[in-house]
Parts: sequence; C-alpha cells; structure tokens
Amino acid sequence: MIFAGKKGSRSKFIYGILSEKIQKVRKRCLKDAYDSVFSDESICKEQLDTTIWFEGGEIVDSG
Repeated sequence: MIFAGKKGSRSKFIYGILSEKIQKVRKRCLKDAYDSVFSDESICKEQLDTTIWFEGGEIVDSG
C-alpha cells in the first residue's frame, strides 16, 4: 500500500499500514492456532476414524 502521487493525510497512511500489519498478524495467529489444534495426534486419529466410518469401514478402538 503506497500512496505515491496521491493526496492523503499522514494519519490515513499510518492507519492503512497499521491495518495491513494487524491483518497479517491475525491471519498468522489464526493459522498457527489451527495448525496446533489439528496437528495433535488424538485429533488426527479421530479424523482418520471418522473418515473410515464414512467410507463404511470398521473402526478398531485402540483406547
């Protein structure tokens, strides 16, 4: 976001830059949180078991 050649206030420019930064940080935090939840081994097993169940296979309970 560059305002070269456009008239605008410094505060609008700063607001735009900070808004972009906040959006990037939020996106990264959300991705990190999602990745940490779904990288858990128990969640992966649950997803696999659910997939097998949907496909009509039998689930062997190992717990």
